[in-house]
Amino acid sequence: MTGRSQRILADAEDVDAIIISNSREPFLDPNFWYVTGAMGGLFESSLVVLKEDRVDAIVSEMEAGSARDGGASVHVYKTAQERDELTIRCLGDSERIGLNYDSITLHSAEKLRQLLKDVEFKDVAESIKRCRSIKDRGEIDNIRRAAAIASKVAEELPAIICRGMTEQQVAARIDSLLRERGSEGEPFATIVAFGDNAAHPHHRPGHRVLGDGMTVLCDFGAIYGRYCSDLTRTMFCGNPDDDFVKAYDAVVEAQDAGVRAMVAEAKACEPDRAAREIIDAAGHKGRFIHSFGHEIGLSVHEGGVMSQRAHHVLLEGMVMSAEPGIYVPGRFGIRVEDTVHIKADGAERLTGFDRALTVI
Repeated sequence: MTGRSQRILADAEDVDAIIISNSREPFLDPNFWYVTGAMGGLFESSLVVLKEDRVDAIVSEMEAGSARDGGASVHVYKTAQERDELTIRCLGDSERIGLNYDSITLHSAEKLRQLLKDVEFKDVAESIKRCRSIKDRGEIDNIRRAAAIASKVAEELPAIICRGMTEQQVAARIDSLLRERGSEGEPFATIVAFGDNAAHPHHRPGHRVLGDGMTVLCDFGAIYGRYCSDLTRTMFCGNPDDDFVKAYDAVVEAQDAGVRAMVAEAKACEPDRAAREIIDAAGHKGRFIHSFGHEIGLSVHEGGVMSQRAHHVLLEGMVMSAEPGIYVPGRFGIRVEDTVHIKADGAERLTGFDRALTVI
């Protein structure tokens, strides 16, 4: 994985080496797997040293086998002192060291400062984000597989969701199906929201029972090869009224407009603007209460977003969610989301399930 480390080092400038440091779960940095190419392992209390011509993984005995499955040179320690000695040896005469300030814990940073007293530390978090934003072919292939798994599960939802089920029961069934269809896990806690609970974008599934006249919002994703997908579909139990149908149609139209605006070299605010204009014109101004989308990769939320205030440029190779919504407190919430790949000739939806309103 020296190609990835070289790109990060070139972007960071003015550093001789970069250290990616893991603490204890949950304080693990996905960049450890990004630069080593390892597929398994937990790698607590491990670190990676990136230099121009090599990637050195310094890991415990327990993680040695998992580390060797990747492309890094593996160095195994038994004690904290051995880990420190290996770190110094791998850094060599490096005097300017980059750290990922977005992920490293204060404790780990202070330990490195004590160990490496005569070096200058620099924050390279933005350089890492920029490099991870552009996915290589292998990353796209993994996201495509994760998207296919989530799409398959979405296709099965109308047949498995029925009156009398609770939000928790539906969420559990989704999670089970994801595993059965090949997902390595869930990239985030599956969201299932009935009725006016769907007006809360990050609702936590509870004991509400599904009945006639309720919205059914399901937001979930899959993981394949450590890479994530993200998909949301909103259905309805019973006969929806005209207000709901019109709002649903507006969300689908807004998503289409936003996806059309997801082109290389466009400003990241443009898809959001295109979607928001349609929702506002449909009489729901102020009810689209989050950004149009976020980057997806090793983490389901990584890098930049497409929002009203985003001014960075979209680039070929980015993978992002496209997820407009309308949220009416006390009544309903509607969100339609797909995982989208930005290509030279336009945007490609990687997730797919009929976006026509599904009635249960």
